[in-house]
Amino acid sequence: MTLKSSTAKTTLAVLLALALLAPAGGTAAAAPLSCGATVAADTTLDADVSGCAGEALVVTADGVTLDLGGHVVEGTIAVTGHDRVTVRDGSVHDGDVVLDGTRDGTVTGLHVEGGSISCVSSAGCDITWNLVRSGGIAVARSAAGSGSIVRWNLVKRPPGAGISVSQATGVAVLGNLVRNGETGMQLSHAGDLEIAGNVVVDEDGVGIAGSFGGPATFVRNLLARNGGDGLALSFWSGPTRIAHNAFVLNGGDGLHADTVADLTVTRNLALKNAGEGISIGGQVTGVSLAHNLAARNGALGIKAARAVADRGRNRARRNDTAAQCAGVRCR
Repeated sequence: MTLKSSTAKTTLAVLLALALLAPAGGTAAAAPLSCGATVAADTTLDADVSGCAGEALVVTADGVTLDLGGHVVEGTIAVTGHDRVTVRDGSVHDGDVVLDGTRDGTVTGLHVEGGSISCVSSAGCDITWNLVRSGGIAVARSAAGSGSIVRWNLVKRPPGAGISVSQATGVAVLGNLVRNGETGMQLSHAGDLEIAGNVVVDEDGVGIAGSFGGPATFVRNLLARNGGDGLALSFWSGPTRIAHNAFVLNGGDGLHADTVADLTVTRNLALKNAGEGISIGGQVTGVSLAHNLAARNGALGIKAARAVADRGRNRARRNDTAAQCAGVRCR
């Protein structure tokens, strides 16, 4: 045996020994789990968890990542009172994913069929890149602390609201597609909201419905072909900006606001809605309109209460009422 080959064999033996002695890294080894199993450490599933009635998996420690590994969990995944938990990358059928009383929880890359994703009594939820079918996404009773974000999700055929925010503050709803349900988004008793870049189409009722809330921003949303109003706000107050939205082919008004305060409505397009393009009425305080375009709507292009401030450059064309606008001057 030459010195060169002997040295090579010795080096290989040393490397194998080091590999065997080295501590395991990353997530815990894949583990088969059954209905009702608890998860107290980083875990990646190596098989489906099937046939569970109620809770399928329960996370019982802080800082855990539960990776479904592309597998299906039938039943609910529950995270209660534990922080910095991530649930990702797989499918949940006939159950929910629930973050309850947590902080900085993440739900991402899931296909939820026949259930919902909920962030309840929590702060800092990040619900991102999920497909939810025959269910919805809800943020409710947010805890004090960092705000929550719902972004880049697809919600199809929800039985109620596709995305709901109630009794919550500091929530951003960004870049989601919601379609073919009852109501696209329901906002109630909520404030410090950012609703931006969403597409809400083909709902049976209102595209986005908000009540008893504010302040908020509604920017660059497309609300189209919904059975009711595109965006409907009632009893809404606090500085709220409604800008650069498109309200198209809705069965009611494009934008309907009733009993509102501190709204700035600017640079929106209201096109081919069955009712008014933009309608603002009831008790109104501190509301202004400017640079909006309303065309081919089934009633007035813009209908504004007497107290609405006309900031100019609103335009209305080929609406189904000769006056085109009431309460503001339109070109």
